[in-house]
Amino acid sequence: MNWSQALFARNFDYFRNRHYVAMPDSFLIPAAAADLRPAANGVANLWVGPVPLHCAQDPAAQARRLLRGVQGQIHIHFGFGLGYLVAADRAPGTAAILVYEPSPEAWLAAMGLVDMEALLGGRPVVICFHLRSLRYLVMRYRNRKQRVDLVISPGHNRAFAERSALFYRSVQLWGPAPIDYGPLYAKIVRNTATNLVRFAREPGCEQWYRKLAGKPAVVLAAGPSLERNIAELKAVRERVVIFAIARTVAHLERLGIIPDFVVHVETQDFDHLVAARENLGDAALLIPDQVQPAFWQAFAGKQRYWFVSKTNPLCNSIKNFDADYKRLVIKTGGSVATAAFYLAFCFGCQPLVLMGQDLAFSKGRQYLPAPENRPYRIATCEVPAYHGTGSLVSQAQYRRNLEWYEASVQALAGMDPARVFINATEGGAAINGFQKKSWRDVVARWLHRPVVLPSVAVPVPAAEEVLFARFHERLREAFAQYKQLEKQFHHAERVFVTLLIGGDFQPGPHHSPARQFAMLGEWFHQFSALEPLFPKEWDRLRKMSARLTNLAGDNALEVYSALWVGLAAVYYGIRFTLDEVERGLAAAKS
Repeated sequence: MNWSQALFARNFDYFRNRHYVAMPDSFLIPAAAADLRPAANGVANLWVGPVPLHCAQDPAAQARRLLRGVQGQIHIHFGFGLGYLVAADRAPGTAAILVYEPSPEAWLAAMGLVDMEALLGGRPVVICFHLRSLRYLVMRYRNRKQRVDLVISPGHNRAFAERSALFYRSVQLWGPAPIDYGPLYAKIVRNTATNLVRFAREPGCEQWYRKLAGKPAVVLAAGPSLERNIAELKAVRERVVIFAIARTVAHLERLGIIPDFVVHVETQDFDHLVAARENLGDAALLIPDQVQPAFWQAFAGKQRYWFVSKTNPLCNSIKNFDADYKRLVIKTGGSVATAAFYLAFCFGCQPLVLMGQDLAFSKGRQYLPAPENRPYRIATCEVPAYHGTGSLVSQAQYRRNLEWYEASVQALAGMDPARVFINATEGGAAINGFQKKSWRDVVARWLHRPVVLPSVAVPVPAAEEVLFARFHERLREAFAQYKQLEKQFHHAERVFVTLLIGGDFQPGPHHSPARQFAMLGEWFHQFSALEPLFPKEWDRLRKMSARLTNLAGDNALEVYSALWVGLAAVYYGIRFTLDEVERGLAAAKS
């Protein structure tokens, strides 16, 4: 268990040529703060003051226990010590092991006791001695969408409590995580790319704009109360325009009711809701750019009209670049029912009636079965009851929909003061801004005569094909420009990581953070085809520029690291989106 100067020299030569390994300040021998003692089973242990860095009985067994259940693609260790954790960490599928060793003395002791080449064996192990190094590396892996798991040595946690807290914050908070696209973003981009050809060749919902002015309409949501009122709808079917969400189609079929419009916005597989339904032959499907292709392919009706979601990056790029683009852009409101309500308003319907829009678990029941949405129903909350007596249990998504209705109806009433908004759900949550009326009251007051839907023009203007041809050209240009950006970025990133992890970053007048931002940020701004496709990424660049100005008096290395974190988030965000575009276009061809 003697410390070896020869082994230290051999390890030093081994690490000197390894990428991503930073040596701490150069001590030739371990300081007295690191004390080598045998564990109970005779293997080496390392003590810092009164604290052993490994288990006093069996360090290797402790390491194996700490690694049980660790399954992430990236393992981050707090503490290297004598390498027992790294030796035990050989979980299959692990892409990399990042190690932060807070004690240079402990590391130098290990360098004279452990054969590092034999221990690491060419595995992707990165050893850091500076939290700024770890912070940037964590950010890189997170932007690659890889799961990160922590493994914290109890001995290191006791011996370096303050450093342990900083380590945890570095990994959890300072990483930082990539730009938040939301869990459905990838599907939105991929589906839109798949749908682009169909979207360009079929008519849009703008064909219906104001065409139903003065005609009463009911928007059918799938709340528990719908089963109570939907049977009464059949008697007056010919006197009202029906906007049904896909989840209500089967209930309408059982009653022999044919909806006028079926609205769907989901990016997931919901095609089973409409496949082989016999009441859709004369119905029109209203769908956004990002809908799951399998859904419109399964729809039994012949008519299909497209609209654009206000948050869709691809179609909004077309809209922003082409003044001739006339597709209807709406705020979907976060649910199918809110999108149907907004479309009915755009079509001019009067009055506009909600049915089955409980937005609560009425009498303990949730909405009509939808196992796909169960993960969203975990967090519950309370909402005011429809009848004004107390409150009902709801969940966060329903409450957001309720708040959207209340804000939207106020804005829409300002746009059209004569428009009447009625909530005939007769249960569930109260929605401010809507008149509360029973369905029978609606029938008596508004549904007096048959409603005839007008015929609308269905041909797609030739200009629409031209617009999409232009977009595809910009998309091809974006891919080409990205390849140029990719080469520049990776070269500069390698230089930065070498400086950062090597610990010898010395910014001078020609290497200041502000100068680097001006140079690196210019890469992104010179690629005009990328900017409109990636508004979130360009917003990150603008915010980063402002932050850099505000941090001018801070430590130059920290500012420079913050700069690179932002640039890398933009870069990896673009790559992530373009990957999904490529998958979507490939699916369209197949």
